[in-house]
Amino acid sequence: MDLDLYKATIKGDVDHFIETLLRVSADKHLSLSSVFDQTTPLANSYLHVAAKERGLVVEYLIRYGGEVSFVANNEGKSPFYLAAESGRVDLVELMLQICIHEGYYSNCEDIKGKSPVNAAIRRRNKGSEGYYEGVQSLLDKSSECVLERDGNGFLPVHTASGKGHLDILQKLLQRCPDWRELLTNEGENILHVAARNGKSNVIDYILKTPEHEKLLNERDDSGNTPLHLAAIHWNPKVVSSLTRDKRINLELVNGDGMTALDAAEERMDMRVSFRKRLTWMALKSAGAPNGKCSKVPKLITQTSLGYQQPNMENYKDRINTLLLVATLVATVTYAAGFTMPGGYNNSDSNQGMATMLNKSKFQIFVICDTIAMFSSMIVAVSLIWAQLGDLNLILTSLRLALPLLGLALSMMSLAFMAGVYLVVSKLTWLANVVLIMGIVFLSILLVLFIPLFFPDTTTFPVIRHIAYYFFCLMIVKWKPGVKNMLRVLDDSVDFTITGDVLRILWEKDQSSFNLRCDEGRNALHFSASVGFLDGVKFLLSNFCAATYQRDLCGFFPIHTASSEGHVDIIQGMLQHCPDSRELLTLQGQNIFHVAVKSGNDKAVSSMLKMPELEKLLNEKDDEGNTPLHLATICGHPRIVSDLTWDERVNLELGNKDGLTVLDIAEEYVETMASFRKRLTWMALRIAGAPRSHTNVSNTKKTSSAGQNAELENYKDKVNVVLLVATLVATVTFTAGFTVPGGYNNSDPDQGTATMLAKLKFQEFVICDTIAMYSSIIVTVTLICTQLGDLSSMHVALKLVVPLLAIALAMMSIAFMAGLYVVVSKVSWLGNIILVMGSNAVIVLAALFVPLCFLGSSNYRIFRQLSYFPFRLLLYAFGSYTKRDESEH
Repeated sequence: MDLDLYKATIKGDVDHFIETLLRVSADKHLSLSSVFDQTTPLANSYLHVAAKERGLVVEYLIRYGGEVSFVANNEGKSPFYLAAESGRVDLVELMLQICIHEGYYSNCEDIKGKSPVNAAIRRRNKGSEGYYEGVQSLLDKSSECVLERDGNGFLPVHTASGKGHLDILQKLLQRCPDWRELLTNEGENILHVAARNGKSNVIDYILKTPEHEKLLNERDDSGNTPLHLAAIHWNPKVVSSLTRDKRINLELVNGDGMTALDAAEERMDMRVSFRKRLTWMALKSAGAPNGKCSKVPKLITQTSLGYQQPNMENYKDRINTLLLVATLVATVTYAAGFTMPGGYNNSDSNQGMATMLNKSKFQIFVICDTIAMFSSMIVAVSLIWAQLGDLNLILTSLRLALPLLGLALSMMSLAFMAGVYLVVSKLTWLANVVLIMGIVFLSILLVLFIPLFFPDTTTFPVIRHIAYYFFCLMIVKWKPGVKNMLRVLDDSVDFTITGDVLRILWEKDQSSFNLRCDEGRNALHFSASVGFLDGVKFLLSNFCAATYQRDLCGFFPIHTASSEGHVDIIQGMLQHCPDSRELLTLQGQNIFHVAVKSGNDKAVSSMLKMPELEKLLNEKDDEGNTPLHLATICGHPRIVSDLTWDERVNLELGNKDGLTVLDIAEEYVETMASFRKRLTWMALRIAGAPRSHTNVSNTKKTSSAGQNAELENYKDKVNVVLLVATLVATVTFTAGFTVPGGYNNSDPDQGTATMLAKLKFQEFVICDTIAMYSSIIVTVTLICTQLGDLSSMHVALKLVVPLLAIALAMMSIAFMAGLYVVVSKVSWLGNIILVMGSNAVIVLAALFVPLCFLGSSNYRIFRQLSYFPFRLLLYAFGSYTKRDESEH
């Protein structure tokens, strides 16, 4: 292929292209058709190159060299296929018109796959030596050496890229007219090689050079993009550079169906190196997703026998440590709320009020101490939830607890800095030292904490951007087959055929719409699968028969749409083919069954609002299971809740085994049942779902080993609750004598509390007393269970968990009331204390009420009252993605 003509093709200027074409033809004594037949090493013709660009040269080539429109390159793609793949309706129509008119139209089904490239080594490779002058001399002597491969299949450009020799790489690229198509034997381009070897200088150069843009998302023979290789080979700086470039597609998957994040997580373990963790953090901070069809079990949700137990033990230790830290923070900030910096006033007008009340630093102290106390309290309660033992619940609790614990520690540090500054402010140099040290250490704390929890807990770009800059600080510290016209990349769905292209194809070749893939799917299956509404409408209008064709799994297109949660597709199909709602899978399941099994609660909720689907709600499949039965079996608590509270759903229906939905739920709930199953059972109990008349016993014999494991589990729970209760008892006992406002020093009230007549002070005393005695009862009860009897532990926990909830709630209210009473002279500050305290108490109640009372009442009024905290609980813990559920 001629270099000048290649450049003219990319440039897209028709006049310049024609001028260059005529000159090349004359200089080399070639006919125009012979020039058009020239190809690159990947068998790309000039029309291939032009079809990838946006210039007008492509139209000229189609008109005057259109015979190559259906000639495939080494990837099996013709210019026609590239035009259809990119949605270029104008080019598709032009190619079809001209090619059919000229009589050389061919079917894309005949395209074959890639052919291997075998290159022999004839010369030495100097690219790896890094000597610019040597490479320059070699290039001057023979330009052919730029296409010579070494024993690894590397061309000089790949070697220079892998070694990070940017100056040599630039010179080599100038000598390679088709450098974008120069690949290794594994199909890697220069960006792949640089990403694999962590050469950030080469990466930065390529990212800043516009003509290299097409390399950014290209795949090698294994389907890996440069980002995949950087993640697989743990190069955090490269990963960070790539993910921050908006042109990089973070959602692309490789041949194994993995995104870059999947590829990184697959290779991580519990004791992963810091370098690997930095790489993972770079992906998470950029918002890189997990693949929808990834075959990689997420590290933290692995449930195979080889990984489950070590993960549980590691997380158990981690939770206990965090719980201890959170409890200590809560107790010390609680005490600090009444041990005011500067003490209390003794004068009559402001007696009992904080001395420094009007100082801005004091107000900062109060606000930060309050936030720290309530945040750490919520952390402690959420980690108590994790003691249920379900791995997914543990992870959800950690995702909530880590940011709040980071907030609590930060606010505690800020409160300490403000409080100490306040009492030493008369000595300026000392106050400034306190401020500087506080700011420095608070910054260090943020650098350590923000990347730890934000990348994994948020999808908000602003927060990810904040996390990115803290992540950069950490990096600085660390050194170290066959395709047809309808199936355009159907597996990865990188491109979607537009409705106009479908129309053109229908007009030219209707027979291609009868083609099926290896799974037996037709065009309507694929359109429904990816949510391509325009394509579905076109196919329903022109090829309605596809609605009634099964794939090899027994799914009709409407089942595919239901499984993927595309409600708009379902509505479109029902409008064109109302009887499609009656179509069943090979298991006798309707679209409601399929939607429920997929776990897409939003889709199910939308389908419940469609009157035409009402008769499907209570239909049974071949096993006698209704959609509600399947939701219970699969453990989808939010869907179970939506169905049970719909009056049209019959809760009393049994399946072939005579089991109602509640029977099934209770059959699956064991001592260590997953939290998802517990939520499902709760949803049924709250809705008043009955048991069958033939109450099926699910009593199971357990081995001694199983009983020992259960005993150890209960011991851990008892010890955790005992620790929390003891700390609550000690701090509330102390607070009873370190009263807010201090004591009177004058007769006749000497020794009595200064704020005794205040309503909020009385509230403080009552709540502190309840908290103290409740926690004492919890402590004593749990001490009695240390004898090791399993039944006594079970009964004791049912008693003490509500009491501990009361103790923590009363402790929170006491803190709010006590702090308010000493700052009430500054109304805005007092109001902030009340708002934060009230919200924290509501959150604590929402977390504890379901834990203590859900599903325990046979009275409808109590069940209805339980519904609202249960929905809040579902919002916090019950929404698992399809990916999470597939791992169980």
